[in-house]
Amino acid sequence: MPIAPQIKILTTADPSGSSKFVADITQEAIGWRRSIRAQGGYWQGSFSMRGSLDDLQQVFYYWLGLRVKEISGGQTTWDGMIYEMDLTYHGVTRRRSLDLMCNYVTVFYEDDEGETQNTTAVTNTDSIQHYGRYEGMWTLDTISQTAAEAFGNTRLKELGWPLQRVVGVRPGEIESNEAILDVTCCGYIFTANWRFEQVGDGSQDNLSDWISEILTTDCEFLEPGIVNENTLQVYKANSQPRRCWDVMLELAAIGDSSSNPWRIYCGNDRLVHYEQISATKKYYLRDGKLRGPFSSEVLANPWTVTPAVVRDADYPIAGSQNGGWLIDNRDFYVEEVECGVDTGLVLKSSEFDEGEILIAQLEYLASMFNPEDED
Repeated sequence: MPIAPQIKILTTADPSGSSKFVADITQEAIGWRRSIRAQGGYWQGSFSMRGSLDDLQQVFYYWLGLRVKEISGGQTTWDGMIYEMDLTYHGVTRRRSLDLMCNYVTVFYEDDEGETQNTTAVTNTDSIQHYGRYEGMWTLDTISQTAAEAFGNTRLKELGWPLQRVVGVRPGEIESNEAILDVTCCGYIFTANWRFEQVGDGSQDNLSDWISEILTTDCEFLEPGIVNENTLQVYKANSQPRRCWDVMLELAAIGDSSSNPWRIYCGNDRLVHYEQISATKKYYLRDGKLRGPFSSEVLANPWTVTPAVVRDADYPIAGSQNGGWLIDNRDFYVEEVECGVDTGLVLKSSEFDEGEILIAQLEYLASMFNPEDED
């Protein structure tokens, strides 16, 4: 198995503020595993903690939304936030989740004349200050403005904070006094779907310009990184309210005027990059071992592997086919990389049922990885 990276927990003073060290949980984080996607970047991670109820309650109540950094070889190799936690004790599982929160609520409704109206947004300012703004929007049939406003206030009272909720009860089956905390982490690109896109004005513009405007104006936690120019013209408009990541992901899928594939992803420091996908091979698969980047002689550190083109040097047929974007028949594009202390390195493509064929071929890389092996 690969050598475990260092896992640090940090605070986030505010959505754009600097982080301060909270804890090093390298030894306490059981089964750390995370993924990186070509579209999205740092994606999801998970780990568990076991201990006394008193100790894990502190984590359960105070760590939601805190920053998680994975460090391998002195560099940050994954960066995200604690997004959801399940605390189980004596058969009862309680959950706190940022996806069970909505602190900025708007209601659309039809009035008695059939016209679409919307309420003024109601907000929980304390929650927004603590976690950031998570928008919720509901659409109702013909009702009065008073009823629509009451509906919005009710939703805000229910969802304004990520309160604990009981999600499972199995009394009598667990006699141990040990508590278990299951933690789900998400990359900061997930926060792009906390907001609805609002910068579209219906005008025609470069595709890359619209992405930059969404990131700058509508994404509280994110900033534009390297946003390469894509002059393909699009209309900056949506027929109905849509969340920001959904819009940007669809824009990235369009490609460009030369039919080249593009990607958008969030990396270190919450910077979001938009670029044409490189067809140049970055890694090599030879003798059942992943090597690179850019060298077929050096074994890859599994924690630093990112989505890219891999050349399967064991595949016997070279050459290329007209019309494809990959350079060589031996090449394949890795769209998702998973790595875990117990599971090792797994590479996935979008083909063949989410890459199950590649997974079967590559799962055993973890057991064969040896950083001192030069062959």
